[in-house]
Amino acid sequence: MKQKYIIQLFLLIFSLSAVSIGAPWYSVEPRVTDKSLKVIYFCDSLNGWAVGNDGAIIHSSDGGFKWNLQTSGVSDTLLDVYFSNASNGWAAGRNGCVLHTIDGGATWTKLLKRTDYDLIKVHSNGDTDIVFRITIMFTNPLMEELCGLELAWESHQN
Repeated sequence: MKQKYIIQLFLLIFSLSAVSIGAPWYSVEPRVTDKSLKVIYFCDSLNGWAVGNDGAIIHSSDGGFKWNLQTSGVSDTLLDVYFSNASNGWAAGRNGCVLHTIDGGATWTKLLKRTDYDLIKVHSNGDTDIVFRITIMFTNPLMEELCGLELAWESHQN
């Protein structure tokens, strides 16, 4: 048990030192949104998107120096975003929310809801399919602890 804590402490120190070794961080000004952002994804060296609370989506086309707000049309918290190229992308989030764009996010279309569970991950498993992952959290009465079950399904053509 003591060895486990030593390894965790080492990993924590290593991760903190790795953060400070890299390139300097820059604040984005002016601030594009006051919403909390959950994840950022770049499909190439220039084009990136970040998604978060209340359907927030922001996009950069210059490697992250300048960001622009995009209109998602939803109020659900978005938990992940994936783009196969600078035009074709998906965002997924709470309550089974799935959005798709074919124009880099200029317009987002809400897809038919297939679950009420939170979609925590969207990614591609190749050239044709997009995979959505769900984590279902529940309390195990025998062990009196919170447990999770992760499911995935292949859905939309890329």
